[in-house]
Amino acid sequence: MKKFIFILAAVFVLITSGCSNRFRAEKMINDIFTCVAWVEGDDGENVYWCGARWTGPYGVTVDEQGLLFHRGDKVSKKRAKKLACEHLEKQVFPFLGHVERRLSDKEIIAVCLFIYNVGGEQFSGHKIDGSVARDKCGRVVPPSQFLQAINRGDRPEKVVNYMTGFRKSGGCRANGLLKRHWVTGAIYLGEISVNDVKKCRPKSFYDTKNFGNYYWLDGHRNIICEGGYYKLRYDKTTKKAFKAMNFAKSNQRSVNSIV
Repeated sequence: MKKFIFILAAVFVLITSGCSNRFRAEKMINDIFTCVAWVEGDDGENVYWCGARWTGPYGVTVDEQGLLFHRGDKVSKKRAKKLACEHLEKQVFPFLGHVERRLSDKEIIAVCLFIYNVGGEQFSGHKIDGSVARDKCGRVVPPSQFLQAINRGDRPEKVVNYMTGFRKSGGCRANGLLKRHWVTGAIYLGEISVNDVKKCRPKSFYDTKNFGNYYWLDGHRNIICEGGYYKLRYDKTTKKAFKAMNFAKSNQRSVNSIV
């Protein structure tokens, strides 16, 4: 009897945690969108080729009917913001249901930013309807190590490193994706607040070529890899340098000016 009660209690905690995280994400959608605007930018009304799809402001790639944009399409910032928020509500927030513990606000924002980038199926190993996800070859997509680490309750400093399991595009290392993981991890750890994000220049963090500004390097200046995952760097020197390089000056555009 006690075992049955314990199982029911565990199930109840799981369900309520997932619902709580999603409910709170919906309340924080403006803050989450601000962070999306930071990493995606608002590059004009003409769609551009991002290397995989034709993309509008704030990273939107599909219209109101879910159809992909094509060369020559135009997407206003107002329309793009609406599409981005709809994507968050329909294709990002539902996957928070696979998180088995109550997240803090900063963790919710970071997890949503990660899902916005890699997709809910890659994050959770499930489709939007809850069924098991499979790749194009029919193989089961496992839950990401990032999600598993969150659910295990690993130390936050270790959890963020698991994002780096996603670091390739077209079979090659995608340096932009690795830089994006740093800012997502910084939000997850509370090293960068939403107010800090508003002060930053959109997408400027992609510009640096020195990976020592984001990751711990060995003596040959290669990113240190532990257990198949890169080691993100958040010491005082790195954080100070990041803000100096990315906070907008008086004559520069900030995230706050584009959202």
